[in-house]
Amino acid sequence: MSTRSSTGSALFMRPYTNPFKMTQPSEMFGYKEAKVLREREARSSLLSMSLVQRTNLLQPKIPPCKSQQTTISRSTNHSSNVSTMSRREGKEARSQRITEFIQSKREVYMTQLLIDMKTQEINRLKKEESDNEKEFADDESEISKTGEKYKYLTTKIEEELGKARKAAELATLEHVTLQQKQKRQKLANDIMRSEISKNEETLEYYKTYQEFIDKFNDEHLMDSPDNLINEFTQIENENLFLIRECDYFQKAINGTKIPTENIIKEVNSSLAQLEEIVSKRDLTSHSKVTPKPEISEENTVAEIKRLAELIHKTFYNCFKIDSDIPPIAKLEKIENTMEDMYKALELVSPKFIAEKQAKFDKDRRELMRIEQQKEKERIQQEKKEQALERANKPIKRNTGRHLMERSLPLHYQKTNNEALLRQIAEQQAMEKFLFGPALE
Repeated sequence: MSTRSSTGSALFMRPYTNPFKMTQPSEMFGYKEAKVLREREARSSLLSMSLVQRTNLLQPKIPPCKSQQTTISRSTNHSSNVSTMSRREGKEARSQRITEFIQSKREVYMTQLLIDMKTQEINRLKKEESDNEKEFADDESEISKTGEKYKYLTTKIEEELGKARKAAELATLEHVTLQQKQKRQKLANDIMRSEISKNEETLEYYKTYQEFIDKFNDEHLMDSPDNLINEFTQIENENLFLIRECDYFQKAINGTKIPTENIIKEVNSSLAQLEEIVSKRDLTSHSKVTPKPEISEENTVAEIKRLAELIHKTFYNCFKIDSDIPPIAKLEKIENTMEDMYKALELVSPKFIAEKQAKFDKDRRELMRIEQQKEKERIQQEKKEQALERANKPIKRNTGRHLMERSLPLHYQKTNNEALLRQIAEQQAMEKFLFGPALE
């Protein structure tokens, strides 16, 4: 122990220097650097020491103990001075024994202190170990409980997931079934609409035939061609008579100098002739119903030609060939072909028909969309050009005095109601005279 304290104190022992001796100015910086280095080394050595070594440094300086062999050697060497130094040696021996006893007690105390410190550290570590083991056991039990809980929740979630999957499959199957049903219903509706539209077109197309036939529904007119020719001749003569009378009276109104009495006589004779013609026509009429509008032979031929041309165009659009067969034969061929096509369509899958119809509708909508887009672009371009033209047009500025245009004053004329009524009455009388009461 003494050797330790001596070595520890030797580290901090400094050589004796004269405090009143001043260093040379040239060595002042070197002295300061050496002093800093010495202090740094002493600090580093102090930090590297253990707790026991630091405790020993704090103890007071005790001179080292001398061994028994040294005392014996000294007693033998100084045997000549035993008589004179006996007292002194006794005192030194007692002080040496006391010093050794104190040193040994100090070492025992320090050792016991170190043992107690280590024991306390060991107990602390044991306590921490037991606490850690307890915490580890608690954590392990908690983890096991949490794991069981998670397993239970996982199984429950899997069961719910299985139920949800089954419900989703059933819902999907039902959705697909309803979708297929909807598609079939939609296809049936589309077919019915197409048939209705086709029937409406056919009805509109055959209405022209019905109107043409209704014009000649009189049974007596269709007995022979002479009846139609006589009817047309009679109507033509009546029209010629009316035209001659109109020309005559028009000349009379325009300034011909015919006496009033002669005019009255001629009018009376004309009225008599007209009454006779009307009575004859009433007797010779074949039906009591009002006559239908007359159709000339030229209009009939033109209508027949138009119908024949329409039938020819339809035949060419259907078969893409030109043929010289009569229009009735063309219509029969078109009808037979349509019936065969309808029979063939009944054997085709509705899904295939729906796909084709959807494709045609899609192409038609795409074409309409492109046309609408082009129309919008054209309108937009026109608007842009108009806006650009308006922007580039010079601004019209009114300069000078504002000119007032010349205008005529308004003249208010009062209408003569009596003269107007008289003129209307004369016109009605003339129409009645020319066309008769039956043709009003």
